[in-house]
Amino acid sequence: ENRITQQEKLQDGDVVIVGKHTIILEPELKVEAQAGADFGGTMILDTKQQQELLGKQMKEAVAPVEEKQAKLMVLQSGERKEYKITKDVTVIGKSLTSDVVLKGFLIPPMVATIKKEGKSFYITGYGGWIQVNVNGRIVGKNWKLYPNDTIEVRKVKIIFQCK
Repeated sequence: ENRITQQEKLQDGDVVIVGKHTIILEPELKVEAQAGADFGGTMILDTKQQQELLGKQMKEAVAPVEEKQAKLMVLQSGERKEYKITKDVTVIGKSLTSDVVLKGFLIPPMVATIKKEGKSFYITGYGGWIQVNVNGRIVGKNWKLYPNDTIEVRKVKIIFQCK
């Protein structure tokens, strides 16, 4: 074993140890192996296989993750208004700072929120004495929404749509 202290020219058959890895310099690899074949912790790749493997990994890393598109269709006073859900938390209420602004007497500034978690959406009612219903049932915290669920706040109907 010779410790290398300066640059040296490697030759066929040389064995180089770097940490726990052993590299054997051979003129031509005689083993027929698939890209990434595993031989007891040793991976054998030729240059072309390595470039193909790296290219494939880069494409997979850049591939867009399919996002679920969700929206709310608000039906109020004969009007129909659509709101796309683009944020992780969407606020529904009478306040002009709400993401979904509802009109009407006795509607609180914030009546509910819709939270996106992964591919699912959950509604939480905050109306206090104003009930938030989904398909006729009173909701509390983190009620899971499904496509075409009907959310009701007083006389306002909101249809949850998701593709």
